[in-house]
Amino acid sequence: MKRGVFFNKNCKLKSLKMNELKNSINQTIEDLSEKHRMHRKIRFLLDVRGLLVTNKIKGAYAEFGIFRGEMMYAASKILGNNIEHYYGFDTFEGLPKPKGNDEKKFVFEKLGFMKSTYDEVKALLGDVSSTLIKGDFRKEETKKEIISVLKPISILSVDCNWPSSVEAALNISAKYLQDGSIVYFDDYFTGTSDGDYMLPILEKLKVEHGIKCVYFQTYPPFARAFIVFRN
Repeated sequence: MKRGVFFNKNCKLKSLKMNELKNSINQTIEDLSEKHRMHRKIRFLLDVRGLLVTNKIKGAYAEFGIFRGEMMYAASKILGNNIEHYYGFDTFEGLPKPKGNDEKKFVFEKLGFMKSTYDEVKALLGDVSSTLIKGDFRKEETKKEIISVLKPISILSVDCNWPSSVEAALNISAKYLQDGSIVYFDDYFTGTSDGDYMLPILEKLKVEHGIKCVYFQTYPPFARAFIVFRN
């Protein structure tokens, strides 16, 4: 075989191998990429299902910042009879006004962001055994309404875009959390440009309510889950 012919054939083989490598990388990216914006939430629900069963954690599913009800719907399908009732709390008018230093933490948010109506959520949930309460749970009247219906919690989902709302959700839920309850924060790593806003909130929860949140898992890009232990 002449040298030029061998060189051209070798280059073609290398080119073919590089194309196969490129295709392999592209396929791996496709396989591992999130197929849906709910990917991390569904992964969390699948991960904790066994915890509820093995540790015999009985109670309700409570979600602060329910948006369209997607996570609650998924929870009802995945957790099934392991949950006694589903509670959802939201303004159903989108993001409320910021309080205190909220805007310093989340500079990209706008009022009305992530809006979905009460009727739209109810339609999605269908026959799921649920109680939805409309209102800003940072306000006293909404807080009282929630407390009047809430039961012991096994799974708490906090999907709030203002730190003040996160803190309000935890303060309301504190008395209903039990040893082994699982808390999911969907926006734990959102707004990190101004530092870890969640750390002082969790420290305050420990000091004021005797609740220690032990790290369980991270769900990229934003979420983190904890297991509750009461002092």
